[in-house]
Amino acid sequence: MKKVGRAVCGALACTLLVTGFTACKKSSKGNSGDKWKAADGVTVDWFINMSQWDSSPDLWNTAEVLKEVVEKTGVKPNVTIPTGSGLEKVNLMMATGDMPDMMTFLSGEQQIDQMVKNNAIYPLEELINKYCPEMKSEIPDSVWTYGAQPIDGVLYGLPGWLKADWQMEEKDDLNTCTFLVRSDIYEELGKPDMSTPDGFYNALVKFKEKYPEINGKKTVPLCLYPQFWSAGYLQKAFGIHDFYIDENDNYYEYWKDPKYEEFLKYMVKLNKAGLTDPEAFVKKQDQVEEDLSQGLSFVVLWKFDGLTSVNKALQKSYPNVRYKAIEPMNAYGQKTYLTDVVRKGWTTTFIPRGSKHPEECLKFMRYMWSPEGNRLMDYGKEGRDWVRIDDHTIQQTDEYAKRSKEENFMKETGIFSYRLFHYQYDKVLPAPNVEQNVEDREDRPLANESASTDYMYLSLMRSIDPNSDEGVIQTQANTVIEKARAKFLTAKDENTAISEYRKMIDDVYALGYDKVDKIKSEYHKEAKARQAELDSKK
Repeated sequence: MKKVGRAVCGALACTLLVTGFTACKKSSKGNSGDKWKAADGVTVDWFINMSQWDSSPDLWNTAEVLKEVVEKTGVKPNVTIPTGSGLEKVNLMMATGDMPDMMTFLSGEQQIDQMVKNNAIYPLEELINKYCPEMKSEIPDSVWTYGAQPIDGVLYGLPGWLKADWQMEEKDDLNTCTFLVRSDIYEELGKPDMSTPDGFYNALVKFKEKYPEINGKKTVPLCLYPQFWSAGYLQKAFGIHDFYIDENDNYYEYWKDPKYEEFLKYMVKLNKAGLTDPEAFVKKQDQVEEDLSQGLSFVVLWKFDGLTSVNKALQKSYPNVRYKAIEPMNAYGQKTYLTDVVRKGWTTTFIPRGSKHPEECLKFMRYMWSPEGNRLMDYGKEGRDWVRIDDHTIQQTDEYAKRSKEENFMKETGIFSYRLFHYQYDKVLPAPNVEQNVEDREDRPLANESASTDYMYLSLMRSIDPNSDEGVIQTQANTVIEKARAKFLTAKDENTAISEYRKMIDDVYALGYDKVDKIKSEYHKEAKARQAELDSKK
């Protein structure tokens, strides 16, 4: 996500975010005449607990915008990224008390809750009140609410990629999950109506009949990715969410939804007709995407922005052809929502109590979170890389558009690299001589319309402690479920699918899963009540 640099975003939510950035308390360590200066030259240790993070720590020594951040704040990060899971390293840090100055985690990491329980990290408000009181008003109420840890409702760090208020209001960039079709064959088949189960099925059959093979390779009419990852998008066409809430407000997993067996019967129909990939549970993602690159599928259920490389490869053999979004199928004549938006952000960066430089880290974070810091990290320098159009909109320059295509653009500039405090303040227009890409023009609006905000309160719902009795049961149950899915999702007769599905439920509850249901229902009702309380104060 950190490298996403799309051209069109949205409008500014709160005027105070533009105007409210004032100086922090005077610090003996910094220059009080410069509101961003946190120190006169301090190196802070920054632990990023994401082994997949591929922005080099050395960029802070070489990249243009990162060096500017260091100059403005007086703080230079010394970044550490673990190899593999950082669990053992973090546990050792807590056991020894040898903590870094700043830490970044994926927002849903259970280790954050563990550190909260151990009083190992500062509540953000505690540091703000001590070092930088003005900063409190610079953080929107929605960030204080949805960026908080559900375990206690306290904001411990600044989130990255938490949706801005205006994005929620305007449905901007809330979803990229879509039903996609191979554009040339969709036209060739007469743009069939695929909005109903029968229409969807019939279009897949027509493709299979006309193209049993392409270039000597067997086709896969419907691609659901490895292990049928994206079967969840198809089940949402049957009104099945990622969860099931009964009439008494009890919370269950999606597979307890009474409509699930109807979805399974439809899967059997697709499997029996040879419309899905029988090797889906043995193929790797790169194999699936190689098939797509050769145009072997008619329909793929996936994120439209996740097929960029696939479409580029496809166009080498089929110019101007791509997998394009269409309206998703709906089984009951109601709108299909492919995503229930949860407003938590992608990452959270916080300051542990063992930090040697809590004040400097806070002020560094303040700059990175600010509109100025965000624009520098996301879009570069004003005047050269972007210009202000109005209070809510900026536009990239032609010079920027040209530079951004260069191979070493990110390494040389640092733009798009350390976007761990990203917050979308502005609408962003492409450069004057750059046409908005077809995905943003056509696919993104369809995807955004398939996002539901009806269950936003689930952002406030606590997670089960994996070390608790319920957590252990849930882990055991997940193993049972994964094995069973491979059987009932690929079955070619209804009796097998339904019997394997029901057996899975029996096996899961034999583990004591009713305890998991009970605690999740409690957490669900608690989150809903918290949301109602917050709404009453608006």
